[in-house]
Amino acid sequence: CNFRNQEQVAEILKEYDFDYIIGSIHFIRGWAYDSEEIMAEWNHHTLDDIYEAYTQEIEHMVTSGLYDVLGHPYNIRLYRMIPYFDATPYLERAVAALKKANMCVDVNTGTVYRYPIAEITPYYKFMKLAAKADLPIITSSDAHKPEDCGSYIDEAIDYVKRYGYTQGVMFDKRKRTLVDLG
Repeated sequence: CNFRNQEQVAEILKEYDFDYIIGSIHFIRGWAYDSEEIMAEWNHHTLDDIYEAYTQEIEHMVTSGLYDVLGHPYNIRLYRMIPYFDATPYLERAVAALKKANMCVDVNTGTVYRYPIAEITPYYKFMKLAAKADLPIITSSDAHKPEDCGSYIDEAIDYVKRYGYTQGVMFDKRKRTLVDLG
């Protein structure tokens, strides 16, 4: 998660020998935006403010150098909160931050089967920019229970191919290897 104190996260992570580390934005200024239990909080913010705060969280997190992958970018659409404005400037800032941090994009299917939006994350506008910037990708099902492991992965592969991707990334001890997509 995108905890504000990345130094503390670094202290925790240094004890482990992970293959890769995904950093995901689950909080916007302390608010767990993806929690159904506090949906009413959405009513206290404009979508423009939410996109700005979410993008700032990405920019803060990726500068830490702790992560290999940004998890499910812009899944703030998960409850069908679709911007009424052109969100491109926010998406461009996030893509630029990822490029500078040399991070990968998580193409995630959890929003297909767990949330009302029922779309692969990141959504198409972000994917166009990610592909144009040649950001590497991984695919994940974001399974929260064993039976969801691998859910909709074939669809995720078809999705990224539409943006010109032919390869994804695999990790071993935080080292990347490009692999052909199935």
